[in-house]
Amino acid sequence: MLASRYASRLIPSFPRAKFSTNLQKYENIEKYWNANAEWYEKHQTQCSSDIYRSMIPFLHLDKAKNVLEVGASNGIGAEIMLQHAAPDTKFTLVEVSQKLIDLAKAKNLPRSEILKINSDELPFPGEKFDRYVSLATIEELENPHRVVREAYRLVAPNGGILGISVLGRRSSSTYTMIFERIRHKFGIENQIRLRRELSNPGTLKGMLKTAGFKRVITFYEQYHFPTTDVNKLKNIFLEEPGINALVKAGKKAEVEQAVIEELNSVIQVEETALNYEALLVMAYK
Repeated sequence: MLASRYASRLIPSFPRAKFSTNLQKYENIEKYWNANAEWYEKHQTQCSSDIYRSMIPFLHLDKAKNVLEVGASNGIGAEIMLQHAAPDTKFTLVEVSQKLIDLAKAKNLPRSEILKINSDELPFPGEKFDRYVSLATIEELENPHRVVREAYRLVAPNGGILGISVLGRRSSSTYTMIFERIRHKFGIENQIRLRRELSNPGTLKGMLKTAGFKRVITFYEQYHFPTTDVNKLKNIFLEEPGINALVKAGKKAEVEQAVIEELNSVIQVEETALNYEALLVMAYK
């Protein structure tokens, strides 16, 4: 949004809902992230922070005058980027969820404007921004080709840079796999549908080069949750609103046991840490 998305946000499953109109699509996305804003703030901010920090060296923010972040979420991305930007760099943050916007505004970010706007219908003049940043957002949207074309329109020539992230390889993200299994086991559907084909680096490279970007670099980045304590990790899943609805409906014991079993499979059996993988894409105009 993601975005994820995403913002700067991470969607923990592969939902199946469809959309009939752009308005319905954005209403669904806004509803989802309004419901998930506090959960994201509590459980996902550190993960998103690490993804942003991995992108920072490629953005050369010290040379940027105007930065656009699409799907800015709770403002954590701008908070980090401001630390690396020039003293006069201005930030424009775009987000569709009012609750995430409220969290971002509470940070009192300097030199930053926060706007409630749809991600693929941006009311800015062409070539206005030196940098276009978007984490976990494009994969939420109905028409990613349109989003990429719009990004190319907005990025300034001769040095303009785009940086985005999407979900990485499914088999390399134990966090994503556990969410998917729990949702499948209990028949939980989501309000938005991720475009999983965008996790293919070749697909995104092709889209960006077709839009006009000259050079595209891709790489994977993993965030490892800093504990192997199942009793701490289980709350990431149990407090996610979609799953938490079952907990509140009287299925806490059943759901909690399923989450613990999945976590033990990762940590005790496979002997690996819980992790999230993102595919990062840098494009140069």
